[in-house]
Amino acid sequence: MGALQPHRTPTVTVVAAARDLPGGTTLAAADLLRLELPRDAAPDGVVADAASLVGRVVNAPITVRSPITRATVSTGADLARQGYVVVAVPLPNQALAGLLTTGARIDLIGPGKLGVVASNARVVAAPSAEEGSILSASQRVLLVEVTPEIAATLAGALDAGGVTIAVR
Repeated sequence: MGALQPHRTPTVTVVAAARDLPGGTTLAAADLLRLELPRDAAPDGVVADAASLVGRVVNAPITVRSPITRATVSTGADLARQGYVVVAVPLPNQALAGLLTTGARIDLIGPGKLGVVASNARVVAAPSAEEGSILSASQRVLLVEVTPEIAATLAGALDAGGVTIAVR
């Protein structure tokens, strides 16, 4: 006589966050764990190889046990949409750090008569106070997506004395 066994749902191995990770974290092996999820529950673009994620940068905060996808991590140009570049903008006022999150929209205003250098620019990574984040150094920066033309003007504004950040 055969034993009753529950129906086994096909699973897939995914890599997930081993702890809550702030945006801008450079992933280490200790930040990752492997989970088995039902195939239907695994998100599109899920990553199965933890080693391929080590050294990659988290685009936005990830909660513990959340699967990591190709869109979750970035290296360099992966942060920007086609036709855009990512520029590091020093954060002149640390009071703004709490208001600025990945996806926030900002205006960048240059010194003197330069005026608005970038309008409605998208923040692709924002400062984090947690250790281990690429954006948690003593000189905090925002990573902002702009066109190459605006990037050149922005570089000039930064050289001329910095920019003011206005949060939308």
